[in-house]
Amino acid sequence: DFGCGPGFVAAQLARLTGAEGHVHAIDVNEAFVARARQVADESGRAGQITVHHATDERVPLPAAAADRVYAKNVLEYVPDAGAVLAELHRVLRPGGRMVASDSDFGFVVIEPLSPDEVTELFTAAAPAFREPHIGRKLRAAYRRAGFDQIDVKVTAATDTSGFMRPVIENMLGYGLQFDRITEARAAELRQQIDAAIEA
Repeated sequence: DFGCGPGFVAAQLARLTGAEGHVHAIDVNEAFVARARQVADESGRAGQITVHHATDERVPLPAAAADRVYAKNVLEYVPDAGAVLAELHRVLRPGGRMVASDSDFGFVVIEPLSPDEVTELFTAAAPAFREPHIGRKLRAAYRRAGFDQIDVKVTAATDTSGFMRPVIENMLGYGLQFDRITEARAAELRQQIDAAIEA
């Protein structure tokens, strides 16, 4: 589980592997690494999960060590997606499988915001992401990293209940953190979005 975050997915994967399986959970965030170790203990699967703290794009596993590689919403953050994919290809055994899921912020529509306002929002948050349009580049990146038999699925969803509202708040938070949007402007955008959800 590359980019394991707080470790909940790694614990679930450990359940799926059965008694003989083992999960390697990897993250660069020390707080997430600590939390993932705690979640592994709480899940009763600590013996099947090794949590690694990575300090760069190198994966702390030998070549051909993994049957499966899973990376969810990670490649948009890494400094060099090509280098990371090459590393993940290195640790995957021949015949193994990698599954990655990532976003492409260029395809996001947030009603009632105008296209210019959506661009403003994501431009404000841009310093947090190395590659906010990774989704459209994944197939070519996989090929360059040595993967074959690549299957790309594009999933579109409509949120009419505000389920994705925390993601928008996260983007506003990044914009404020990097001084790329003012508190007043963030409040205006929030008001429009929250009014639309309420309506």
